[in-house]
Order: sequence, then C-alpha cells, then structure tokens
Amino acid sequence: MRRIATIATAFSALLTITLTAQAHVQPADVAARCVSHVDDIVDRCTGVVADDTAECVITIHRLLRLGRDKAAAAAARECHQNSRETVRMCSGMIDDLCNECVRYLVNVGATQLARRVYNHCEEAQESLQILLDRQQEILSDALNG
Repeated sequence: MRRIATIATAFSALLTITLTAQAHVQPADVAARCVSHVDDIVDRCTGVVADDTAECVITIHRLLRLGRDKAAAAAARECHQNSRETVRMCSGMIDDLCNECVRYLVNVGATQLARRVYNHCEEAQESLQILLDRQQEILSDALNG
C-alpha cells in the first residue's frame, strides 16, 4: 500500500507542475511534458507490479513445496487482484493527466499535438493491460511449474 501512496503522491506533484507550467510554455513543451509524466506513471506502476509479482512467485513456490496447493492458488489470486487495483489507480491517474493536457492543447489550438498526446495515453493504457496479462501468465506458470 505504501507503493501506491508513493505513486499517488508523485502523480499529484506531476499534475500540479504540469498544469502550473502550461501557462508559461509553448504547446509542444506542454505535450512533451505530459507524455513524459504519463511515461513516469507507467514506469512506476510497472515497477510496483513487477516487485509484487516477484514476491508472489517466491510465496507460491514456497507454498507448493509445502504441499499447500490451495494456499498457493489463493496467493496468486490475491496478488493478481492487488495488481489490478494498482493498475486501475495508475490508469485513473493517466486519464486525469491526459484529459487536462488534451483539454489545454485543444484550447490553445494545438489539435495535432492533442491528438498525439491522446494516442500516447491510449498506448500507455494498453501497456498496463499487457502488464496484467503478463503477470497472469507468470503466476500461472509458477502454479503449474
């Protein structure tokens, strides 16, 4: 939970900096900053899920060695559920940031930049879903291997 709080705090700071800075820079700079902040959120979220997955795999292997197959399966489910919650929170942060950035860019007439930022945000959201899919495969392999 501490990692999620860290992500949320970092997001709040990034959003504040981005929105404050928008009034003083060129639209291209705003777009670049938005994309960079989205990438930071994805990187932090990926790190949290990766760390949690590694810990879960260790737990699953330990439980399987003890013959506690049901407990191992429960640990895998809980791990995946926790990661879904983390990704849901990160996804919401990306949505909030992207909505603000796109709105600003459209308002200043930089519609092509707004479209590029929007597309980047969509790719970021897809990468989070792929992250969850990969985690599910890793946990399944740990349970079956």
